[in-house]
Amino acid sequence: MAKVGIISDNCSNDETIQIVGEYATRGVYALKDLKAGHVLTPDDYYLAIPLQKGQLSCRELLNNLTLAKDCSKDVPLMVDSIDSPYNRDEALRTMIYKRGL
Repeated sequence: MAKVGIISDNCSNDETIQIVGEYATRGVYALKDLKAGHVLTPDDYYLAIPLQKGQLSCRELLNNLTLAKDCSKDVPLMVDSIDSPYNRDEALRTMIYKRGL
């Protein structure tokens, strides 16, 4: 397996996959200014690296997510900015806040 500059020789294959996965996962960013109450569509966001701590990733995108807070253009969509199961479930929120850069 090829080594990546950030990976230590002490990492197991599972640890290497987890580290690379966090650096390669795309985060969700607002394509335009969005108001609270708006129902997200694919025309409202784009995906880009890096994924930040607390930010929604491409894995959490669901149909009909509703914004709980205003979000400005090019700002990461955070788990707290949407009304979804990810925001209401403390374990899921904690997981999302611990991953990413």
